[in-house]
Amino acid sequence: MRVLWISPKLPFPLESGDKLRQFNLMKRLSQKVEISLIAFAIRREEEEYASYLRQYCSRVRIFYSPNRSRVRRFLAMSCHTVPYYVWRYYSKNAVAYIRQELARFHPNSVQIEHTYMAEYRRVLSREAAPPTILTKHNIDADLAYQSYRLANSSIGRIFWWLEWKKMSHYEPEADKSVSAIVVMSPQDKSRLLEKEKGLPLVEIVENGVDTSLLKPLPPLHDPIVIFVGAFDYLPNQDAAVWFCKTILPIVRDFHTNAKLLLVGRNPSHVVTQLLSDAVEIYADVPDVLPYYERSALAVVPLRGGSGSRLKILEAMALGRPVVSTKKGAEGLQVTPGLDFLEADDPVAFAAAITSLIRDRNLYQRIAQHARKTVETKYDWDIAAQKMTLLYERVAREGLDR
Repeated sequence: MRVLWISPKLPFPLESGDKLRQFNLMKRLSQKVEISLIAFAIRREEEEYASYLRQYCSRVRIFYSPNRSRVRRFLAMSCHTVPYYVWRYYSKNAVAYIRQELARFHPNSVQIEHTYMAEYRRVLSREAAPPTILTKHNIDADLAYQSYRLANSSIGRIFWWLEWKKMSHYEPEADKSVSAIVVMSPQDKSRLLEKEKGLPLVEIVENGVDTSLLKPLPPLHDPIVIFVGAFDYLPNQDAAVWFCKTILPIVRDFHTNAKLLLVGRNPSHVVTQLLSDAVEIYADVPDVLPYYERSALAVVPLRGGSGSRLKILEAMALGRPVVSTKKGAEGLQVTPGLDFLEADDPVAFAAAITSLIRDRNLYQRIAQHARKTVETKYDWDIAAQKMTLLYERVAREGLDR
C-alpha cells in the first residue's frame, strides 16, 4: 500500500495538535504503508527535521510558505476570491512535483491534511489519480466564524469575517471533490452532515496518545495548573486571557500562591502580556513533560474551536486531572465527573480547581478513570488501524469522484 501524503505543516517537531496526529499516525502506518510526504515549512532551518520523518516516509519533499505580517495577510485576503490559507499554501512548484510523484510513486491513495489544502485535488482531477482522502482537523467555516467572534482587533475581525464568508463557499465544494473524508469526532461528523449535502464517505478517526510512552506521574497537590496549546491559535489566546482575567483571581482568593503555566508555540502579544507573578509563560519548548511534572492539574478554558483536544488526552494519560469547559472537551468520548470536571463560568471553574487540589480522593479517582479511558479508546494504535482499513476500502471500492 502506497500513500501520497500532502500537509501544510512539516509534522515535526511535535508542537501542535495536527503535527502530533500526523507524526504518530505516520510512525505506526509506516509498518504496513509506504508514505511519500509533501509538506510546507515556514523557515529554511526546518529542513533539518526532515531526517526524523524519513524514518517513516520513503521520501520527504518540503516547500516553503513564510509567515506574513497581519497587514500583508489582510491585503492578500482583500485581493483573492479564495480563503487566505488556500492562497497561502498553493504553490505551482508543488503542483508540478505532485504530478511527478503520481507518475513515479503510483500511490494507491492520496491523503490531504486540512480543507485549505484541497486545492491540490484539482491537480489530481486532471490525472489518472487514485482515490483522495481529506483529513478535516476542523470544520473550517465554523472555526473561521468563531475566530471572527473572538478577534480582539478591528483588522482581525474583518480578516476573519472575510475568511468565514469565503470558506463557507469553498469548503462544501472541496469536501464534495474527494473520495472520503476523515473527521476527528462524532460531533464533527454530525455537524458536517447537517451543514453539507452530497458528501462522500465520512469516517471518524479519533485523535490519540502514546500510552506506552506517557505514563502517569506521581500525584501533586500544589496549586499550580497548566494550559498547553498553540498560542498563535485565536481560541487558545482567548482561553488564556479569559482564565487569567476571570478565573485565576478567584483561585488565588483560596490559594494565594496559585500559578498558571502557559506552555506552547508562538505566544502572541495578547498572551505574553499576561506574564506576572501568577502566570509563567514557556514558549516553543521541546518537551512539555517537565511542565506537567510541576503542575497538579491541567485546565482547558476554551470558548471556541473545533476538532478534538489532544491536550486533554495527554494530561489524562499523564495522570493529571483536567478541568475544562464543555467546549474544551467537545469531540471527546469522556464523561464529566468521571474523566474530568466540567465548568463553564469563572466561579464554577475556580471551584473545580480548588476541589481537586484539596480533595485527594477526588483527584485520584478522576486521574485513574481518565487514564483507563485513554488506554481503551484513544491509543494511536487504534487510530492507525482505522486509517489502514480506510485505505484498503477506498482502494478496493474505487471511491474516486
